[in-house]
Amino acid sequence: MVLFQKQQLKLLNSLLFIGASSCTDRNSLLSIDGSTPSPDVESSFFCPQGLTECLDICTHLDYDFSNCGSCTVVCQRADHCRDGECRCGDHQECFYPSECLNGQCIQPDIKGNVCEGEGDCSNRLLCVAGFCTSPECTEEICDGYDNDCDGQLDETPLELARICYTGPPGTANIGPCVYGLSFCLGGVYGPCIDERTPVEEVGILSCDGQDNDCNGCPDNFYGVDGECRPAIERQYDTVFYIDYSGSMSPYIGATIEAVEDLSESFAGNDSYHWALVGIPSIAADSAAIVIQDLTEYSIFSSSLLAEGTIVGAGACEPNRAGPILGENGSLDLSFRPGAIRLHIIFTDELAQGCGLLPIATEEIFCDTLRTAVIATVTLPQFYDEWDDCAITRELTRDGQEMADTLLDIFEEVCE
Repeated sequence: MVLFQKQQLKLLNSLLFIGASSCTDRNSLLSIDGSTPSPDVESSFFCPQGLTECLDICTHLDYDFSNCGSCTVVCQRADHCRDGECRCGDHQECFYPSECLNGQCIQPDIKGNVCEGEGDCSNRLLCVAGFCTSPECTEEICDGYDNDCDGQLDETPLELARICYTGPPGTANIGPCVYGLSFCLGGVYGPCIDERTPVEEVGILSCDGQDNDCNGCPDNFYGVDGECRPAIERQYDTVFYIDYSGSMSPYIGATIEAVEDLSESFAGNDSYHWALVGIPSIAADSAAIVIQDLTEYSIFSSSLLAEGTIVGAGACEPNRAGPILGENGSLDLSFRPGAIRLHIIFTDELAQGCGLLPIATEEIFCDTLRTAVIATVTLPQFYDEWDDCAITRELTRDGQEMADTLLDIFEEVCE
């Protein structure tokens, strides 16, 4: 059909030139639709409107198999050109080594007999890329079958992996939201791995300077004119004070889990730095020792897990003195200028100074840390020793539960 059209167009152009041979002004030649060609066109070859000249032939780039989409683009593994794209049946052009036969991309059966043409194959087999192949051999898809006749079901998971995203349309690649990968397992695609989808900007997420809901406006900070304004980026420096004394043995595992889960909630966000202080540490009884200075999550997490869940004897636990020393600079913690400071204490004991501070009363404690946020995770019978200025949470053996209750503290900071 395409060849017949080409012959017609050649004949049409010949007639046009014959009719124009006696004209001295080539610009007087009218196109099929009656319009006059532009006088600045140097070529003496003109095509009717909608057609394009390719190697002295007028053709339609939307449908020409040998000039598909642009001149000289020949469809190799397709059976027609549609809308300027090489197609095989209703699908895109086949990928090597498959060939387009009967409107399908047929994958060669490398176990079949070698062939040079259809006559070399029997039993209705097709000669595909030099191998006699069943027409049922198609490109591999994730369905649990050996579609391409290569002896493998669904190939390897990575070969058929596809990009995925389960978030709302238009949010991928906005802010922190990114595509993931879905792998073919057992004939079906698994969950979307490593994608990041929008998270509602509430609580602490509403004031972290990030576009957590991936709508293009960090913290949804809009002006009165409805235009997005640059978010106010806040920084948070959190110091965990952990009682490593012997009496903490029933709780130390859950405490480490709570600290890890809470800090991991903000992994990858450099607005949040974390530090670990032992009150006491395993290595120094009755002393407040910096185990890890304020740093990003990945470094902090490694130090936390390296410290482990071993407890010491602990004659005295400076659980009240430790945060005072941390806030007044005695522990030399690397607080960032302007950052919101949070001190979170895990202890199962009475509030103590242990001689580090002769007078570590609750009044002095509250006055020293008046510009910081304080939370004490302890047993309920000790709440009244802290609650004048500290948020109190119950010390339990459930790390996830403690992490969840502490997350509320971060949310309150924004309010």
